[in-house]
Amino acid sequence: MEIELSINLDMIGHPDRRKAIYMEGQKNLVDFESIEQELMQKTQLCIKTHHSNLLSGRMNKTDWLRASDHYPFHQAGYPWVYFGVPPHAQYHTPEDTIDTLDIDFIVAVAETVYQMISIDKLTKAP
Repeated sequence: MEIELSINLDMIGHPDRRKAIYMEGQKNLVDFESIEQELMQKTQLCIKTHHSNLLSGRMNKTDWLRASDHYPFHQAGYPWVYFGVPPHAQYHTPEDTIDTLDIDFIVAVAETVYQMISIDKLTKAP
């Protein structure tokens, strides 16, 4: 079995106030710019391809390539895409419970990923 694309949905239950999903790894997709607008129209979700460097008014220096579970796929040479949200007050704490999640946002992100993988010839050849 060959891996075509690793999709990492990381901590997607707490959107920022713009209700945007942040995406990294779009360079692993064929002509992402041409499908980005189509995805946003179909799902009504704003896709941001660069994380903000500000966290609570302070600069946040996060290496998003190495910051999550997609990195081993990158190291192994597999194409990958990461979807996530900026760090928030409950990030990796016991207070990050089901009642703090934005379920509608999670559904919108899942629909965006579904629409994305439904597009033919999505990934670049290795």
